[in-house]
Amino acid sequence: MENFHVEVIELDSSGGKLYPVLLWDQEDVILIDTGLPETLQQLIKKIEELGFPISSITKVILTHQDLDHMGNANYFEPFDTKIYASKIDTPYINGSKELLKFNVLKNKSNRTEIEDEIYQVIKKNMAKSHVDIDFELSEKNDEIIFEKIQVINTPGHTPGHISIYLPAEKVLIAGDAITISETGIQPPDINFCSDFNAAMESYKKIMNTDFNQIISYHDGKFMF
Repeated sequence: MENFHVEVIELDSSGGKLYPVLLWDQEDVILIDTGLPETLQQLIKKIEELGFPISSITKVILTHQDLDHMGNANYFEPFDTKIYASKIDTPYINGSKELLKFNVLKNKSNRTEIEDEIYQVIKKNMAKSHVDIDFELSEKNDEIIFEKIQVINTPGHTPGHISIYLPAEKVLIAGDAITISETGIQPPDINFCSDFNAAMESYKKIMNTDFNQIISYHDGKFMF
């Protein structure tokens, strides 16, 4: 069985760097997270530079509901692309519920300057970024999908946050469940977690996984 090729894509956004991941083998071209709407043209260009028309993406997997992850997923709706997300975060992604981060910031009277910038970006783009999910992933048990991909439930940053593990390649795509600094792999920022205790349990689960490379959505990749 052929291993996946793994390519980390770097996008420049108004809020900093974003790192979606493209996986491909002979059967599939899979995009993990999609960036903010403002980064769409960058995303298309980077994928095409890797040799793939944007219409060739077979699957999009969203690690969670935040706009900087799901913001361009609806661009793929006209194509034969299947979109995956956790069952818990699906209602936020498809618009049945208000995005959690937006709801928290909307009701916060003393938003910091950075928080207000985030709030305004979400407010501007949220309604036009919702997308229907084709396959909802279980919130209770880690599961194998597409034979070579394992979904690891890593709640805490959001209730339905998932990470993607490639056992053969020993690559873990952790979304926002970790951060990476000069000192190594760290837990997520408490200020951006819906449940920090759950986030710490997810961090421990990640650190007990057998990986040689881990990818953080905001920090890029860390290799052993």
